[in-house]
Amino acid sequence: MDPDFRGNPAVVDCTLKQNGRKLVARCGEGQDMPGTVSGRKITFRSPSPQHDKTLVATFEGDVNPNGTIIHGTWHLVLMSGTESRDGKFAAQKK
Repeated sequence: MDPDFRGNPAVVDCTLKQNGRKLVARCGEGQDMPGTVSGRKITFRSPSPQHDKTLVATFEGDVNPNGTIIHGTWHLVLMSGTESRDGKFAAQKK
């Protein structure tokens, strides 16, 4: 992530599992993040690191033709609803 939710570059191990159009992502010790796959586009959402359900991070990305790399963006809405944060992410299949 560049930057992460706190504003710093970060590397996090994540697992993505696809079943048809459904996607589930899990990063680090975090909880499952449900999502969808449509062609080569993916989307998944997660509560913030504070586990406050009013704070939601949305990840959207594009998978390369080989299915090995995802490049995308994330958007985090803060509790006030008037402030948000944005960043980029990349994922590579191991």
